[in-house]
Amino acid sequence: MEEKKSEEITYTPTYREILLGVRMNGYIRTTGKRAAVETILLLVAGGLFLSSYLRQQDKNSLFFFGLCLLLIAVLWIVPECAMRYRARQLDEGKEIRVCMTEQGFIRRFPMGDEVLFPLDGSLTAREKKQVYWFCRRDGKELLVPLRGLPPTVRESWEQRMQQVVAGE
Repeated sequence: MEEKKSEEITYTPTYREILLGVRMNGYIRTTGKRAAVETILLLVAGGLFLSSYLRQQDKNSLFFFGLCLLLIAVLWIVPECAMRYRARQLDEGKEIRVCMTEQGFIRRFPMGDEVLFPLDGSLTAREKKQVYWFCRRDGKELLVPLRGLPPTVRESWEQRMQQVVAGE
């Protein structure tokens, strides 16, 4: 039985697209709701230390207020730096070739290797800012920005990718 293939697309992801993919991946899990809760707790503690300093002029309270502010900065800056570092390590500047078949998306590598991203419901898929991110259970990822789709295949690809994200 001959497999029906669609046109292969080729694109080069930008650093911003890769960084968006790293964020969708959840590479760093300390950002988001947990970091917001920790920030609120540190702000409350810092406020208590600051009020203690203002009432009693205790330098230890001022030190702990500063420590709370430092921890808040670290809580938000370190994960962001790690995600940016990870994004730089990935495919920036490298051409990506992908073909869509009835079974799923196939990423083709320059050395002839291929990785299938099946459309059987086993993929984790997300869409954000016109970038689609797919991840297999074994951790292999595929990033497809809409800007990388030629106008001739854009509608069919976008429809298929939206179905995967919706879990259909």
